[in-house]
Amino acid sequence: MARIDRIQTDHYVIPLPRALEDSMHGTMTGFEVVTARVTDSDGATGVGYTFTCGVNGGAIADILGREMTPMVIGRDAAMIEAIWKDIWWAFHYGGRGGPTVLAQSALDMALWDLKAVKAGLPLYQLLGGFDAAVPCYAGGIDIDLTPQELVEQTHQNIAHGHRAIKMKVGRDLLREERDTVGTIRLQPSASDELRVRLNEPKHEVLVEVPLPGAETEEEVDRCGETIAAVEAVAKAMRAK
Repeated sequence: MARIDRIQTDHYVIPLPRALEDSMHGTMTGFEVVTARVTDSDGATGVGYTFTCGVNGGAIADILGREMTPMVIGRDAAMIEAIWKDIWWAFHYGGRGGPTVLAQSALDMALWDLKAVKAGLPLYQLLGGFDAAVPCYAGGIDIDLTPQELVEQTHQNIAHGHRAIKMKVGRDLLREERDTVGTIRLQPSASDELRVRLNEPKHEVLVEVPLPGAETEEEVDRCGETIAAVEAVAKAMRAK
């Protein structure tokens, strides 16, 4: 089997055309993308990536390039699960979250992409997918926008073909949230589906990712609502 010959790590900072703000991350002036390009002994290359809201990308790139890369050079590139487990346990004491796991994710993604390249398949088909099209929504970091600016953003998203919209909430006053959401829902071009995202909520509403990342199943249950928390739930894995 082909061995991992080299890994190229790159760290990109992408300035935003305007600063964005939400209730958890504060003001964001740019995003970071950290990429992993894994090349095997046959010359095939797979690419993986991760991103941040503008902070900590340097730590991710350093962990990936300086610490993880030497651990996997020369290993069988097809042994993806074994590589994942070895990295997980090697970094267990100081890892299990944050930049360590983000670096591991980029590397893991690159190995799967490499496997798909060598199989001559799109990655989604290699993983068992049957449809290249998936439902999606248009979402923005828009808590700082006025209702009129949100209306204009929604119209633009609808014009681009989106039929589901996600907007952020997290303002200090509940009536501001109510009025803003109501303004969007009353638009003639309103989407078929409106999702509300609130990080660390100030008010009881239907929310996505409502907890700050240390949640337990019991804490989620106490919310009393159906929520989406995929991005933040990590404690169960950290406990292993």
